[in-house]
Amino acid sequence: TEKFRKSLKKVGDGISSVGKSMSVGITAPVVAASLFAVKKFSDIEDALVDIKGSANLTGEEVELFGARIAKVSKSVAAPQEELLHLAGVAGDLGIRGVDNLEKFTVSMTQLGKITGIAATDSAEDVAKLLQLTGEGVGNIDRFASALAATGDKYGVSAKKILGSTFEITREIAKFKVSSSQAVALAAAA
Repeated sequence: TEKFRKSLKKVGDGISSVGKSMSVGITAPVVAASLFAVKKFSDIEDALVDIKGSANLTGEEVELFGARIAKVSKSVAAPQEELLHLAGVAGDLGIRGVDNLEKFTVSMTQLGKITGIAATDSAEDVAKLLQLTGEGVGNIDRFASALAATGDKYGVSAKKILGSTFEITREIAKFKVSSSQAVALAAAA
């Protein structure tokens, strides 16, 4: 019976060792995934708090904007954090209101995907250009379309056209030229 007891102890120790290995092998990834999810949630919450301050949003508007950005993230295939960063830039540039922030963020993200221009790099120029033309953020989608189409048509990089458009618009703002007209002038320059 002593031999049987030792044999059972060996089996028990073996099972215990396998159990510990499985526990570590399963628990560690679950803990890591949980920590990642908490960090991601924390980053999103921090970004929303920043946007609340920079864009003067109420608590309700922040909740609404957060929900919209979560949906937009799926439809434009861009991470929420990236979209929220861009919205924060928009708020810093003076863009206000949930609808305007969303429109600016979506349009700049799509423009970036179409043209290869980093949205955060060009956001300031685009916002200033729309202010100079008096169009405001309501026309950003038309401007983005004109910029992308002009780049395609003339074989000039959208980044170069955007830079020229901004410079031309600054010089001729008193003539009330639209952003789309300024894009055409920039392409011709």
